[in-house]
Amino acid sequence: MKNLILKQIKENKKYEFIFLIYIFLMFICIIFDSNILYIIYKYISDMEYRNNIMDFYNVYDFMKCLIKFLFDTISNLEWHFDYIVIWGTNIFQISLPFLAVVGFSKFKTKYTKKIKRDAIIEAIKISTATFLAYLLFFTIVIIICKGKCSTYITREFLIDIFGKSFYFEHIYLYYIIDGFIRFFFMSFIYAYSGGLLSLSYNKKSEIKNLVCYYFITIYFALSIISTILIYTIGNAAIYFGPQTIMIAGTYFNINSILIIAINLIPLVICLTIFHIRKGNHET
Repeated sequence: MKNLILKQIKENKKYEFIFLIYIFLMFICIIFDSNILYIIYKYISDMEYRNNIMDFYNVYDFMKCLIKFLFDTISNLEWHFDYIVIWGTNIFQISLPFLAVVGFSKFKTKYTKKIKRDAIIEAIKISTATFLAYLLFFTIVIIICKGKCSTYITREFLIDIFGKSFYFEHIYLYYIIDGFIRFFFMSFIYAYSGGLLSLSYNKKSEIKNLVCYYFITIYFALSIISTILIYTIGNAAIYFGPQTIMIAGTYFNINSILIIAINLIPLVICLTIFHIRKGNHET
C-alpha cells in the first residue's frame, strides 16, 4: 500500500508542479499589480519613512511593524473580484504554448495502438492541474475581495453569447465558464497538440524543433503580428492572435465563437500530421 501511494505521488509530480507554479504566478501577478512591493522597498530603504510607520503603530520591532503595516495595507486595498481574476491570470497567455512542450515530453516515439488515447489522457491531466489552480485562486480571490465586484464589464469575451445581464447577475458563473475555456480547454489543445507531434516523428531532434522551437515561435510571432495589425486594420486583427482568448478585456464586439474555433487550428493541424504520419496504424 505504501509503495502504491509513493508510486502515485511520483507519477503525479509533474501535475502537482504545474498546479503549484500557476498558483504562484497568479499571486505574483497580483503583488506586482499592487503597490505592495514598493511599500516593502521603501520601508526597508527609507529610514525616515520606516520611523514614521513605527511611530504611527507604536511598534518598534522591524518585522512586527512591517507585518502589521502590510496587513493593514492589503486589508484596505480597493480590490474587486473580477479585476483580480483577470489580471492575476493574464500571465497565462505567455506560458500557454509551453504546455505543448509538457505534453510532448511524456511520450516516446514508439507507436502503440492505445498511444493516441494515452495522449488524450495526458492532456486531460495537464489541463485539469491548470484549471484546479485557477479554481483555487478564484476561491481565494472571492474571500479576499469579500465578493466586491466592479460596476462595469471587465472582460468582453463570451458577452456576445451570454449577454451583459448574465455577466452582472451571474458573475461568478461567468468567470468559471471563462476560466474553463482559458485554463482547461486551451491547456488541453496545446498539451494534446504537443503529444500528437511527439507521436508523429521518429527523431527526437525533429520533435524538439517542431514543438520547442517552431510551435512556440509561431505562437508569439502571430501574437506580435496581430498586435501590430490592430493599428492598420483595426479590431479584425485580434482574430489572427492566438493569445486573444487569454488576454484581459481589451477588445470590443468580439465574436467569441469564432475566437474559440480559430484556437482549434493548432489541434487540427497536429491531428492531420499525426494521421498522415501514422497512416494505416491508426486504430
